[in-house]
Amino acid sequence: MFFLALLASFIFAVNKLRIEKIIVVGDLFPTQREQLESNLVRFQNKNFLFVNFSEMEKSLEALSWLDTVRVKRVWPRKIKLQIEKNSLIARWNDEAYLSSNGDLIYMGEVPHKLPTLRSNSRSASESLEHFRLFQQYAKREGLDMMELAEEDFGDWRITFKPGWHLLLRSDSLEEKMESFLEVYSRNLKQKEAALVSVDARYDNSYAVKLSSGLSLEAKSGKLEIASTRKL
Repeated sequence: MFFLALLASFIFAVNKLRIEKIIVVGDLFPTQREQLESNLVRFQNKNFLFVNFSEMEKSLEALSWLDTVRVKRVWPRKIKLQIEKNSLIARWNDEAYLSSNGDLIYMGEVPHKLPTLRSNSRSASESLEHFRLFQQYAKREGLDMMELAEEDFGDWRITFKPGWHLLLRSDSLEEKMESFLEVYSRNLKQKEAALVSVDARYDNSYAVKLSSGLSLEAKSGKLEIASTRKL
């Protein structure tokens, strides 16, 4: 009888071991923390000893921004989650974000400004490949990309800080970027504060518009300003 009473007391005590608190460790945005907490609601009153970690992890893996999660028990009645999130690279068409591995992540606004990628015909991952290519060239001259948008016929419009943009045809992108950077370094860098746009869709020249209302033509072969005219 004593043994049965002891066993009953033990079972009763175990059944009362409800999870007291779920601790989340990770650098999360407010919107991410809200989504996480919403997914964890159904685990709040689970038994501390018998809560199914696999079920909890599977529930959280549904969050597109989450990379990895590690779950452990913290005595006497707490659960600790170690969260690693995917790095966000860019905003995609004002409807989602792109992670570093090209996955689309749907969530609310993030507190810091990210470059925007826009395309109606190319996939997010393909657009990200182009973004990385252009970014690689831009960094050589300290140019900071704000937006990459696909134009008609597959052309690209790259917007650099503080707001001027570069237009490129969809073919021979690396060759055109090399040529543009030479023209920019020699002729346009000192005029960057006045730049509105640089149209590099021509074979041997660049049409440059300035905020003053002037339009310049830069010859790619000679790397010099060829003519100046009023718009």
